[in-house]
Amino acid sequence: VSAGSRQYVPLTNSGYWDHYWKSAYFSPTRYWLVAASAAAAQVTHDPPEWDHGVSGFARNNASQFGLMTIQATIHEGGAAALHYDPRYIHCECSGLWRRTGHAIKWSLITRDSRGVATFDLPALAGAYGGGMVSRYWFPSRYRPISDGVREGNQQIVFIVGARLIE
Repeated sequence: VSAGSRQYVPLTNSGYWDHYWKSAYFSPTRYWLVAASAAAAQVTHDPPEWDHGVSGFARNNASQFGLMTIQATIHEGGAAALHYDPRYIHCECSGLWRRTGHAIKWSLITRDSRGVATFDLPALAGAYGGGMVSRYWFPSRYRPISDGVREGNQQIVFIVGARLIE
């Protein structure tokens, strides 16, 4: 899918499933992003209660994979239910500012089944829902709502950053 001159082609029912499986489980990029997130959590000692050796990295890695899987499941399921397109619309533009603006816009906007741009509520639900659910396996001092919202904010920034390098 492109934001440029190519005609928009909506996903079929099987296309939603294919996209979900590829993006949530079979994308090499997903595993690099999980590892990078786990490494960042390791470096910042988040959460500090988790070991900071190999076992802590493994726990952070599993946590990030779980968070991203929940996020993808909410996003992709919501998109399918609303007939929204969960695919990222790549930029045919050049220049840092244009690419950045495009990544921000298309992290919050998507297309419906007619190709009309619309607010991407499932993407936000995925980011915040994943953040909130993932706080349940963190130490007890973490709160699903407040810490989950903070994590959701970080996930939105993370999504935009990942799209800048796609």
